[in-house]
Amino acid sequence: MIELLVVIAIIAILAALLLPALSRARIKAESVWCINNLKELQLGWAAYAHDNNDNMMPNAEFLPTAAHTWCFATEDLLLQNGNTNPVPYLVSLMAPYMASQLGVYRCPGDKVPSVNGQRIRSYSMNSQMGYVRAYGSLNYNAGWLTYTKTSDITCPVPANAFIFTAENARSINDGSLQMGLASPSFPDVPASYHGALEGFSFADGHAALRKWLTGILSIPIGRSAAVLHYVPGVTANDVDWIWARDHTSCPDPSARTSIVQGP
Repeated sequence: MIELLVVIAIIAILAALLLPALSRARIKAESVWCINNLKELQLGWAAYAHDNNDNMMPNAEFLPTAAHTWCFATEDLLLQNGNTNPVPYLVSLMAPYMASQLGVYRCPGDKVPSVNGQRIRSYSMNSQMGYVRAYGSLNYNAGWLTYTKTSDITCPVPANAFIFTAENARSINDGSLQMGLASPSFPDVPASYHGALEGFSFADGHAALRKWLTGILSIPIGRSAAVLHYVPGVTANDVDWIWARDHTSCPDPSARTSIVQGP
């Protein structure tokens, strides 16, 4: 009996040592998968511009039809039809560049399903990108640049200008990730699905993980949780907000505006 107890204790110790390593390996594998998805979306975005005289794929506001935007479906944690209905993703502008494959739209770390099932999409597009006034696009940040053609992206430089990232399931709605630039805020909430990491794709074609440093975006997700916009407690010195701001857009030199500067 004593020997059996010793064996059980050893197994318990080994399990305690192995489980964190297995968890880290799982997170690593999911983050690699996420980066691959983002690269696929980024390739589709670039191919569309190549086929359309340098015009970006239009962003996903509420007003355009599916034929006028990269993503027409609206999603949430509750009962939106777009959570599980594939049709909007099969007719939107991105569809032919993804060979109508739906798997690329969801981050593998996005695991808490909506009330009506697992959401098809986790990724959203930078709100300043794909600006087409005729399609109802909005500039949420007066005095900051919006971008219609890929050649418009000179500040930030393409390697620093993000196009797609995952959006927190408590914030996700349309396919546009609204950023707060002139003052410290996250009106829509970038995700943190891989520990303290999340993937971003950039206008030059690469995708990479960003490590969130402050914990302000490590927001619990549950189907009973309230919808969240405007993350509380963001300050002008928050390094995660500063990074997001500086990789979203630049102040419009032709506009007079008051810009909150970080350190």
